[in-house]
Amino acid sequence: MDQDLVGYSRAGDVFHYRWAARRCLKMIHSKSPIECIYIEGSEENDKKGEYVIDVAEYYKSSERGRAVRYFQLKHSTKRLDEVFQLSELKKTVEGFAQRFISIKDDEDIKSVEFSIITNRPINKRLKKAVSEIINRSSPHKTFVKTLKRYTGFNNGELRDFCKHLHLVDGEGGYNIQRHELSFEVGKLIAGVADSTKIDSIEALVQEKVLPDNEGKIVREDILKRFGVSSVRELFPAPNKLDIPENLIARNQHAQLKKFILKNLSPKIIHASGGVGKSVISIQLAESLPSGSLGIVYDCFGAGKYRNRSNSRHRHLDGLIQIANEIAAEGLCEPLRPQPNSSDDVNLM
Repeated sequence: MDQDLVGYSRAGDVFHYRWAARRCLKMIHSKSPIECIYIEGSEENDKKGEYVIDVAEYYKSSERGRAVRYFQLKHSTKRLDEVFQLSELKKTVEGFAQRFISIKDDEDIKSVEFSIITNRPINKRLKKAVSEIINRSSPHKTFVKTLKRYTGFNNGELRDFCKHLHLVDGEGGYNIQRHELSFEVGKLIAGVADSTKIDSIEALVQEKVLPDNEGKIVREDILKRFGVSSVRELFPAPNKLDIPENLIARNQHAQLKKFILKNLSPKIIHASGGVGKSVISIQLAESLPSGSLGIVYDCFGAGKYRNRSNSRHRHLDGLIQIANEIAAEGLCEPLRPQPNSSDDVNLM
C-alpha cells in the first residue's frame, strides 16, 4: 500500500511537470505575449497565498500594464471519476483569495487570473454558482456562504474575486499530458519529435523545483532544449512583406472575397510584379468572417529565398512557419483587469 501511495504521488508530480512544460512551449511562438513562467511559486513570493501556486505565468507589459496567471494543479489516479467538491478546494480558494487581496495595490500587476486545473470533474453546481455570482443571478446559498467563509469576502468582493477565478476540469491525466506534449513539440520542428527532446523539456521543469533554484523559465531556456539559440532558427521564414499602415480596399476586394468563400477549391491570384498581390492577400486574410483563419505565408522573403541559407520555398520551412502562425493566433485569450482597475464593478 505504501508503494502504491508513493506511485500515486509521483504520478501527480509528473502531471504537474508535463502540464507546465506544455505551457512553457507557448513562450517560443513568435507572437507569444508570455514573458516567463515560474514553477512551484511566483515572482512575488513574499506575498500571501504563495503556497497554493503551482505555476505562475507572466505576460509582457502592455498599455494596460503587466498581467499574471496563477495556476494550481490537482491530479488524481484512483479517484478519476469522483466529483471534486468545494470542501476539497478550501485551501486553494483561501490561498487565491489571500493573493487576490495582497496584489490589489501592486502597481506592476494590472491584470490577474486564478485557475484550478484538474483531471477530475468539478461539481457542476459549484461551477454554476460561481457563474451566477458573477452574473448577479441567484446562486446556491450554500456555496455562497461557504465561499464567503473561505475567502472572508462580502458580496461585492466575492463577485469581483469570482470574475478572476477559473475552474477547469476534465484535463487529461499524466499519460495524456505526455501525448499532448509530444504532439505540441512535433508542431514546432520539421520531422519526428523524438523522445529525447520531449524528456529534455520535461526535465527542465523538474530542475526548476529543486533547492537553490528560483523556478523561473524564459524563452531562451526552451530554445536551448531544441538545440537553437534564437526563434529565427526554429521558425525559418518570418513574414518580410513591407505593407503600408493605411490600406485602401480595391474595387475587386469584395468580389474576390465572395468568390473565395463561395468556392471551396484552392484559388490562385496571379498578376505581374508590383500590382499589389501581397497587399490584397493580407487584406483578404484580415477580412474573412468570424470563425475563419487567414494566414499569409511570404515565400519570396524580399528576394532572400534565393539565398540557400534563407530557403523558404521548401515545404518543411513553409509548414513549420505556418504552424507557428496558427498556434500564435489562438495562443492566449485576454486577461481581465485586476481589482482597483477600470472594470465595470469595483467593490474592493
